[in-house]
Amino acid sequence: MAHTVEDALIWWGRPEQWFGWSDLENKTYANIVLESKVLKDGAWINNPYKMPTEKEVNDKIAEMDLNELRQVRNAKLSETDYMGNSDVTMSDAWKTYRQELRDITKTFKSMDDKDFIFPTKPS
Repeated sequence: MAHTVEDALIWWGRPEQWFGWSDLENKTYANIVLESKVLKDGAWINNPYKMPTEKEVNDKIAEMDLNELRQVRNAKLSETDYMGNSDVTMSDAWKTYRQELRDITKTFKSMDDKDFIFPTKPS
């Protein structure tokens, strides 16, 4: 799942609703509105936050997408860790599969990249 501008803004971890949207149907960077007041400790105060740059938001989205890919990849590698036990002989097919999993982030940065597919697990 590709992350969105909203996901990136929420990542910044503001418990207050420090931003809004000028167009709720089109939540792009261009439509972010920095709220003038935020609720803090039960009182409305001037918003102390500043808007992240579009580059910062896009970098955060890319980082979140890559982290998601790594998490799924790591889970798939963990499922095959038993193949490394001393009493199991790992076939070349399994070695290749595990290496392709480890190398997947050299080719892809998101599971939403065009042509993305995990390698096929040997039978």
